[in-house]
Amino acid sequence: MALHEKKVGIVTGAGQGIGCAIAMSYAREGAQVIVADFNKEMGCETVRLIEAQPESSAVRAISG
Repeated sequence: MALHEKKVGIVTGAGQGIGCAIAMSYAREGAQVIVADFNKEMGCETVRLIEAQPESSAVRAISG
């Protein structure tokens, strides 16, 4: 069982830097991830990176 399986992670500022790394880490560990960022393009890029990971789970994007 993955560390964050059956959990939901909400990551603000997930479009770049530490926020992106945290969102990707949560997804790798089995969490469903909500990616939130003011910059829509950066947030969508994080979503694409997460979806490219074969072991990641569901992800949603929210932008301002």
